[in-house]
Order: sequence, then C-alpha cells, then structure tokens
Amino acid sequence: SVVFEPEHPFLFILGGAKISTKMPLLKKFLDIADTVFVGGAIANNFLKVSGHEIGRSVYDATELDGLDLSMKHECLVIPSDVVVQNDAGSETKKVEEVSEGDMIVDIGRETIKNLEGVIGGARLIVWNGPLGYYENGFTDGTRELLGLIAGSRAMSIIGGGDTVALIDEMGAHDKFTFVSTGGGAMLDFLVNETLPGIEALLV
Repeated sequence: SVVFEPEHPFLFILGGAKISTKMPLLKKFLDIADTVFVGGAIANNFLKVSGHEIGRSVYDATELDGLDLSMKHECLVIPSDVVVQNDAGSETKKVEEVSEGDMIVDIGRETIKNLEGVIGGARLIVWNGPLGYYENGFTDGTRELLGLIAGSRAMSIIGGGDTVALIDEMGAHDKFTFVSTGGGAMLDFLVNETLPGIEALLV
C-alpha cells in the first residue's frame, strides 16, 4: 500500500475533534511520515499540553497525559496562529495570545503559509478530518489547504465526511488521487492496514 510503504516526503494531516479515536493513528504515522500536521480540536490538546492558554476551546482532558511524548517528536507540527471566536466576534491570534474568553475555531494564515513549502515538496499527502469548527462555518483553513494540495504534484488521499463535503462544494474531486467518504472506515484502515470488507474479498 502506498500509505504504509510511502514515497517521501510524506505529509500526514490529522484534524477533527475526537482525539481518543485518533491517538493510535497519530502515534503510528509519527513514525512513518516526514511531517505530521495536527489541526482541528485535536490541536487544542497539544496547545494545552505545551502550556498555551486555550480559553473556551474544545479539548479532551482525559487524553492529555499521553501527549507529552508526542509533543517532543520532531515530525509533529501544530498551529502557530489560530482563528478565535469571542465576545467581539472572530479574529486571528498567535497561539501565545489566546486568552480565557477565546474559543479556537480554525487555523490561521501564518500556519497555512508555513505548510505551503511542505505541501509543495511532498510526494504523498494523507489527510483525515477538518481543521476548523466545521459545524459553525469555520472552513477557511480547510479550504485553503485543500486548494494548495489540489495544486500540488503529490499523490493525495483525503477522507472524513466534513472534509469531503467541502471538496464537493469546491467541485474538486478530480484534483485528488483518492477521496474517501468513510472517515471512520479510513481511520480503521490506516491503523489496522485492512478492513473486514477487504478481508472478505481476499478469502
């Protein structure tokens, strides 16, 4: 499989909210990929473990203990700036500037710019889950990164329902090598390297 014996440089992007279901995936691909970028609500856990204020942002308190070692991994990249929502509306802030009244809802423009070179040089990009608070309309970061990947020469495998919905809106299905509508199934496949349906076909 191109994912388990990838061409390098290999960029793995992980978004969404449920860090508990994605930790096995994260740990696995920190050892396989050249760069692992974490966005979405999952990134809030890493920002908190790093000592940053995350205000009213969504995170999973039960998963913080296991993140310290992952934070030290040289492949891991987390956002350097974020879009926050607060009483005044929404604005972009460096992660050091987030305050108690803020809720992190998307990745910022500096973070996207920092990933441009990684995307441009990648031979393989695998992505699961949106990078912003999709349900509340914060889709800009995800859209911009999808646009950069669509314009790159990398083999690209994208999955997760919300991410795929944005690809549909953009009319960009043919710009990616493979688009998986089953986010959960994609996660299972990436962790276990097979699925029951595939096993049945191999019998």
